[in-house]
Amino acid sequence: MSEQLSAACGLCIYFLRTGTVSNRGQCRRYPPAVLSAVTAIGRGALASAFPAVRDEDYCGEFEAVADVDVALRAMGKKPFTVVEGQG
Repeated sequence: MSEQLSAACGLCIYFLRTGTVSNRGQCRRYPPAVLSAVTAIGRGALASAFPAVRDEDYCGEFEAVADVDVALRAMGKKPFTVVEGQG
């Protein structure tokens, strides 16, 4: 497994898969960020959102899920196979 995939968002305890697009989710490491915008009529509006991430994104806050094989299957990846007597 590549170093990048080993610390990928899809294998992190803070990743929450969302919607019907299988490789998309939210990072729930920290509270949602408050966003502000100006509406079409010039009024300010506030909203909050968690960062949108993909399975294969990564960052320095990674913490592995307890069952990596289950997370890999959810990402559409092949689970690991341990071969006895090699390694």
